[in-house]
Amino acid sequence: MSLEIYSKWWIFACGNSGGDIEMLEMTDYHETHFGYMVNHDDEIREYDYPNLEALEASEQNDWLVISMKNDLQILLVMIIERIRNLMNKGSCIRRLNKTKK
Repeated sequence: MSLEIYSKWWIFACGNSGGDIEMLEMTDYHETHFGYMVNHDDEIREYDYPNLEALEASEQNDWLVISMKNDLQILLVMIIERIRNLMNKGSCIRRLNKTKK
């Protein structure tokens, strides 16, 4: 992938396989970057198919690894709380909901 296509460096990227490593590496060029890799390790709610290439790259590059088994519920609670806070502050989400009625 040629970096000349993009006018700015990526700040955030999320991946879940070895095919996403290059995308996550692009965030490393920005001084305030955040990259994370989802580890599909929950055989009960999904499938358990660990991707060793992606996990090794995450360790080498200090990307956050999110476990579907151990972390997903915590993340969903945080996302819901963030949306509630935005709606309570009169965010655009709240304004859009009012105009749809």
